[in-house]
Amino acid sequence: PLIARPQARIDPSGPPHTHGPQARPLRTPSPRRPRYCRLHMPFFGARVSLLVIAVAAFAAWRRAYGPIGASQLLDEYDYIVIGAGSAGSVIAARLSEDADVSVLLIEAGGESGIKHSIPAACGDVQLVDGDWQLKTTPQATSHRAYTGQTSNWPRGKLLGGSSQLNYMAYVRGDAADYDSWAAMGNHGWDWESVLPFFLRSEDATLARETGAGALNSSAHGFGGPLPVRYKSPANPLAEAFVQSAVAAGHPLRDYNDGDASGASRFQQTVFGSGRRGSTADAFLYPAMGRANLHVLAHGLVSKLVLVSEETGGEGRGARVAAVQARVGGPEGGEEVRIRVRREAVVSAGAVGSAQLLLLSGIGPRDQLEKVGVPTEVDLPGVGQNLQDHLAMFYTFFVKGADAVTKAKAESPAALLQWLLRGEGHLSSSSYDAVVHGRTPLAAAGEGPDMQVGLFVGAGDEKLFHDNIGVSRSAWGHLQSPKHKAGEEEGVTLVPCHLHPKSRGVVELASADPAVPPLIDPRYLSDEADLDAWVEILTAANLLVAQEPLRSLVTGVTAPHPADLGLGDAYPEYDAMSPLDFYQLPKARLARYWKATVQHFGMTLYHPVGTCKMGPPSDPLAVVDASLRVRGVAGLRVADASVMPKLPSANTNAPTIMIGEKAAAMIRRDRVGEEAAASSSL
Repeated sequence: PLIARPQARIDPSGPPHTHGPQARPLRTPSPRRPRYCRLHMPFFGARVSLLVIAVAAFAAWRRAYGPIGASQLLDEYDYIVIGAGSAGSVIAARLSEDADVSVLLIEAGGESGIKHSIPAACGDVQLVDGDWQLKTTPQATSHRAYTGQTSNWPRGKLLGGSSQLNYMAYVRGDAADYDSWAAMGNHGWDWESVLPFFLRSEDATLARETGAGALNSSAHGFGGPLPVRYKSPANPLAEAFVQSAVAAGHPLRDYNDGDASGASRFQQTVFGSGRRGSTADAFLYPAMGRANLHVLAHGLVSKLVLVSEETGGEGRGARVAAVQARVGGPEGGEEVRIRVRREAVVSAGAVGSAQLLLLSGIGPRDQLEKVGVPTEVDLPGVGQNLQDHLAMFYTFFVKGADAVTKAKAESPAALLQWLLRGEGHLSSSSYDAVVHGRTPLAAAGEGPDMQVGLFVGAGDEKLFHDNIGVSRSAWGHLQSPKHKAGEEEGVTLVPCHLHPKSRGVVELASADPAVPPLIDPRYLSDEADLDAWVEILTAANLLVAQEPLRSLVTGVTAPHPADLGLGDAYPEYDAMSPLDFYQLPKARLARYWKATVQHFGMTLYHPVGTCKMGPPSDPLAVVDASLRVRGVAGLRVADASVMPKLPSANTNAPTIMIGEKAAAMIRRDRVGEEAAASSSL
C-alpha cells in the first residue's frame, strides 16, 4: 500500500513541481504508534497478554495515516529513493522538505509492530517478518561451531530498515576513520566535513542522564530528529565495567567527539519515552504528512531501467529513466514502472544495493553473464570489497541482582514500568557500556582497532542458537552444571575487531530479484586478522581482572580446548578455573584464542563496502565522492555500501550521516542546475 495522509495526496493533474502546500520542516517527534502488531505471547507471558493486546489496539486506534492503493502512484517523480532504512528514510524526509519537488520512497517490507518499539526486544524482531533473514555461504575459515558453518545476517525489511532491528548503539567512529576516507580520494568526507551532518540529525539529552559516561557537549547536536541518550538510571554493572576499564588504563571519555579511544556507557538512539528511535520514527513518519512525499510499502524493486543518453531508447545506456517494481510483494503482485525525472537513489544496504545494481546490469561483466543478466555498464567493483565486523561473546556470571535476566525482562512489572514511565529493563537493549582501544597491531592513521561492548545480561540459547546460529551441540558444550546462561545473573562481553583486512563479496545467485544473493564475507581469510584477535581477547579479559568487576565475577562460559580441535595442547585447563586460565600469558593462549574465534566468531551486523566510494583511479570504486554511480547519469547510491572501509564504530550512526550528506548534495546540485538553466534563458 501507499502510506500517506489521505488529505495530502499529490494531485497528478497539477502542474510540475506544484504538488501541494508548503512542506513542513522536520520536527522532533514523540514516537509514532505502529499501525498493527504481530505478537508472540510467550515473550510477555500469558498474565500480561490481554494488556499487550489492549496497548496494540490503542496504537492502532491512534494511527493517523491510512493506506492508499497503488493506483495513486504518479507516473513520474523527481526523486525515487529505494530502501526506507537508516539512510533512505533520512534522504526521503530531507528531500521532501522542498515543496516544489516530488519524492517517492519505495520499501520492500511493511511497517513495524509493537515489539519493534521495545528496545529490549531486539532478538525477538530478528528472523521473523520484517527481516530479510539472510544467510552467508558456508565459511571456510570461520564459524566452525555454527550450523552449516553459515551465519545469519538479519537485515531490516520494513520502514526504518535495520534501525528497527539493531541494538541502538550510537557510535560515530574516530576522526581518523573519515580522514582516511578523504585521503583515499574522497574529497569532502574528512571528519571536519562530515561532523555537521552528524550534528544535524542529533537531539542529544546526554547531559540529563547520570552515571559513568563522559560528555563533550560541543560535539553533540540538539533539536534534531534523532534521540541520543544514556540509559537512565545507569545499571551498576555497566558502571562497574567502565570503572574496571579505567583501572586497566582506558580513559573515561565521550567516544563521539572525534577521539573514540576510551571507556564510557553506550549512547543509544532511544526516545525519552523509552521507545526505540528508528529512522522511521525519527525522520520518516513526521514527514509523511507532506503532500510531495509518497511512501510505497511492499514494493520490491526488480531493476533500474537504463536508456541511452543520445537516443533516449531503452537498452544499453547510461541514464536512469525509470524504476521497475513488484507492488504487493514478490508473489502475486503487479509489476509497475515509474519514471524518474531527476534522480534515483539506491539505499538498500550493503547487500540490497549491490544486488539491485547487478540485477540492472551494472557490475562485473563475467558475473552478470553467469546468471544471464545483460551487461549495461561493466563496473567491476559492484559487490566487491564486502567488510563486516566480526565479534566474540563471553558470558561472565556475577554476584548480586543487577543483571537483566529473562524472568525480569518478561515480568508484568517490567512491562508496566516501560509503558507508564519509559524506564526499566525493557527501555534498553542492555548493550550498556563500551571500551574502544588500540592494540599493539593497530595501524597508524586509523582509529581504534578494538571494541569491547558489555551486555548487562547472560545470553540464552535462543540468542546464541536461534538468532546467531551457534549449533546446539556447541552451545551445550559451553554450559556447565554450575552455571546456565540465561537463567543466572551475568554479563556478556562482546569483543570486536574494528579494522579487519579480510574482504568478501556479494554476487547474484539468480536473475530473479526475489532470490537472495550469495553473501560470502570470507571472515578471517587474512591471517593478520587472527593475530589481531589474540591481542583483542587478551585485552578484553584484562578488563575482567580489574576491580570492581573482578570481585563480582563468579564464573564464565569457556570452550574446552578439546572442543576447539586442540586436543591435549592445554592440560592446565582442567587443573584451574576458566577465569584463571584466561589470565595465562598471551603467548601461551595464542592458539587457544585463534581457535576460539574461528569457532565462535559472529557478525556484529555491520556489512559495508559493496558499492565503494573512490576516485577514478580506484578500479573497485562504484561511486564518486558525490555518491554518483560511475558511468550512469541520474543514479546515486547512499548507504553503508559506499563506505570504502569500516569505521571504528557501529555503523548505524555513520549510515544516517551518509543519508544526511547525500540529501544535502542532491539538493545543492538541483539548486545549481536550476540556477544554470535560468541564467541561460
